[in-house]
Amino acid sequence: MKTEKRLTMALSVLVALMMLAVPLASSSNLFVDGGQTNSNGDAPMLSANESVEIVEVWIINDQTSLNKIGSYLTPEIQNKNYTDLWDDECIADGPWIAVAFKALEAGEATVTVSNPNSTLTDDTYTFTKSNCAADTTYVFTAYLNGTPDANGKLPSGISAAGKDALKISDESKFYTDNYTVTAKVGSDGVEATYTMNYGDLGKSYDVSFNLNDVNESGKKSLDEVIVNGLGTTTGISWYVDENGIYHAIVNSGSIYVEQLVSIISNAVSKTGYTLDSWKDADGNVYSTSAVGTTSVKKDMSFSAVWLLKDGYKEVPVNVVFDDQTTEYVKAYMLIGNNDDKVEIKYAGLNNSIKTIAKLDLNGIVVNNVDDKNSPAIKPIYSDAKLTYGDKTIEDSAIISADSTLTATYTFNDREYSKIVIHSEAFKGGKDVTLFALKNADYTYNQIFKALQFPTTETDGIKAALSLKDDGNLDGDKNATTSDNYYLLTGWNDGAELLDSQRNAPAELTLDSRLNGYNVIFMSKGQYEIVYIPYGELSADKCTLDTSGLNHWVWMDHTDYSDSTFSGIQSFNFNQSQINVIEKLKNDHETPVAVFIACFTPSSSTSYAVFDAGDANFGNEDVDKIIIPGKVNENIPLPATTPAFGDEDNKMLFIDWKHSETKYSSEDKYSSSSVTEYDPITEKYSHKVTFYNGNDAVGVFYYYSGAPTSTDITANLVAFEADGIAYQKSSLTLNNKSDDNPADKVYESIIYTTKAGYDLKQWNDADGNAMIAISSKLVDGETVYSVDKVNIKELKNDLSLYAKFEPKKFNIVYNSGIAAAPNPINQSGFVDESLKLYGASTFNNEGKKLLSWNTRADGEGTKYNLSSDFTLSGEQYEKLDIIEGVPTLTLYAVWENNSGSGSGSGDNTDGDNDNSNTDTYLLAGILVVIIILIIVVAVVLRKKN
Repeated sequence: MKTEKRLTMALSVLVALMMLAVPLASSSNLFVDGGQTNSNGDAPMLSANESVEIVEVWIINDQTSLNKIGSYLTPEIQNKNYTDLWDDECIADGPWIAVAFKALEAGEATVTVSNPNSTLTDDTYTFTKSNCAADTTYVFTAYLNGTPDANGKLPSGISAAGKDALKISDESKFYTDNYTVTAKVGSDGVEATYTMNYGDLGKSYDVSFNLNDVNESGKKSLDEVIVNGLGTTTGISWYVDENGIYHAIVNSGSIYVEQLVSIISNAVSKTGYTLDSWKDADGNVYSTSAVGTTSVKKDMSFSAVWLLKDGYKEVPVNVVFDDQTTEYVKAYMLIGNNDDKVEIKYAGLNNSIKTIAKLDLNGIVVNNVDDKNSPAIKPIYSDAKLTYGDKTIEDSAIISADSTLTATYTFNDREYSKIVIHSEAFKGGKDVTLFALKNADYTYNQIFKALQFPTTETDGIKAALSLKDDGNLDGDKNATTSDNYYLLTGWNDGAELLDSQRNAPAELTLDSRLNGYNVIFMSKGQYEIVYIPYGELSADKCTLDTSGLNHWVWMDHTDYSDSTFSGIQSFNFNQSQINVIEKLKNDHETPVAVFIACFTPSSSTSYAVFDAGDANFGNEDVDKIIIPGKVNENIPLPATTPAFGDEDNKMLFIDWKHSETKYSSEDKYSSSSVTEYDPITEKYSHKVTFYNGNDAVGVFYYYSGAPTSTDITANLVAFEADGIAYQKSSLTLNNKSDDNPADKVYESIIYTTKAGYDLKQWNDADGNAMIAISSKLVDGETVYSVDKVNIKELKNDLSLYAKFEPKKFNIVYNSGIAAAPNPINQSGFVDESLKLYGASTFNNEGKKLLSWNTRADGEGTKYNLSSDFTLSGEQYEKLDIIEGVPTLTLYAVWENNSGSGSGSGDNTDGDNDNSNTDTYLLAGILVVIIILIIVVAVVLRKKN
């Protein structure tokens, strides 16, 4: 039994020692858990699931978008069953916004609709739905201006929040703004967010329909497509371009692709064909009776797919014009006993070719025989010669349905010659061909006039160029296209002016370059002037820092120059707004507009204007910096200061003031008006620049004379350092208790410093002393004053250079013998070399002087005996002051004559000691454990 107790005790000791060993071991090793933990060792928390899914947000502004609500009627529609028809009453207060959301859990749903560009403070409209069922879809609707409709077109559950619930004061903004929708279920539900941009009426999508595209063989039909009215649909406007392509201009979010396809399909027909389908640019096929709600969200293009009707045959027609052959087909009804014949009528086919192939048989003659100064439209090509095989059709003929027709149009080269003009200014960059009477001269000016002829479309011919100012040249003999896109500068790379009276060749180039205009971008107190080619204006043209941008505003440069800040208005860079900019008067030099980046919602944005007056900010067209900010927040300064005056009227910018009150970093943006600042300036005649080495430390500005011999501030009007200027009137040099920053700047200039040196005087470039400086110690600090000024007059600007003298210091040698330190002094000057004392400086019996050290224990900086020594200015500033004198103390380091040193260099690393201790302790514990194991084994053996 005793043996068992001894065994139990031994095992207990063993366990205790092992437990002690573990933390010792773990102090230098990390245990890594392979499971997922965070930095605290806990399992990571997963994000909560959203409580709601926003299914769709759309604008309701016609019957189709109203009907869309019906797609969400199951299982419930909020407040009203929509069976009404869309009419004018529905839009009396503007379009609606609809939000379809799915509650993912039961509870009260909260939906908000906000507008970031709202002009008032309250820019969010909130409404709720109580008792939502899980996994159920609901729809909320509201007028964008929040006004309920008495006729029940708006759900009765949405109450008015004033005339304008979203606080959009300008109704046009209904179409230009972004809307942010948030929704959640329950007070602590995770919120879902959805951003919807309704677009604007000026930036609608263009959906084009090619009614007569080439067939699978690459041949175009000469059969005309008839369009019998497209009707009137809210949100769609139609037009036909010069190539016969129909375009639907669609308000974004309000029209569906299937709706457009249905409208155009019901309106078109083509003799001999049946409309089968439409194919878009991506190869997607839409049937003519397609149904669906695919929103138009981009520009799209469609081509009609026609199928030939039974009883018709496509007859190949080769059209030869200007020696070029183009292949077409035309559908003819089959006739004859065997349905193998077709009847060809010359007039009808000739007209179809000229219409479909767009052949102009007339041309513009630049040197009209009737009036050589005016161009004229003349017949240039013959009508077609229509043949099949070797036979000619002059009126009509019944021919084999397998025949191939050829229509040849011949150029009248007996009377006319061609003039080919190249230019990027022509539509599509395509060459333009004019004509001239054969064997007759013509000038560059005649060609230039002919390119502008006729002023209105005549006989199917339009002018190749439409120019501003009726084609009249500006002072540089240039002209601008009416769309402003191109500037015309001459002929053949500048060889001739536009109106040159010299004879022109048969092939020539009209010189043109992209025309543009200058705008000013402003952001965060900075500006840049950017040249914008017409048609390329976008926010991306701004290279300034616009991080955190909320929206842009703009004003035309005329209002900017006149300080008419009421003209500031929002700008979204949509096409309708860009059109306004491109119609502004442009002299190609002065910017036409100013764009300002804003970083807070428009409802809380105000403006600070820093007006340089007669000066500018480095460019004559930029005399104001406009900085927007949040109402009641601090107004920052512009990034640059204005440049004032010239050699005859020298002005120095000092600071800004608002209503005679100097600018303060605590100035706040006002909610009621634009805060305008004017410059504070000083007029001066000459300046004195002070240099410390190569660095300009400051400038003194004088007016109407030089300083006097006893007063450097006489005739001083201002001074400047580090780009900040101060008026002389701000100085309070005789009052040392007010801690005046202007005084500190002034003294930092005239009493500039250099570590380890005393300022003695200011010299001119020739080394002549212009200002003498004296110094004295007051309470341990050096105090400077101007002794004498030798600047007799200032006829020109002056540069002065600081002259310094090195400061004196003491070296005190200490024997390092506690009983007899025997200090010995040595004097020196900053940056001047001296030799340290040698081995004979002190005697210490039985020891040998080894070196000098800055610490008595020898652990400081070591210096060899009799070595060269130089004290830098920076080292001087760190010296101890002993009895009023900057002093470096050096201690003797001794060694025994036997060679063993007496310094303290034998210290060991404390960390190593600790590490060794841990090692010894651990090893000892392991030894004890081994011994105990042996003891246990012996005890067990004896027991057995």
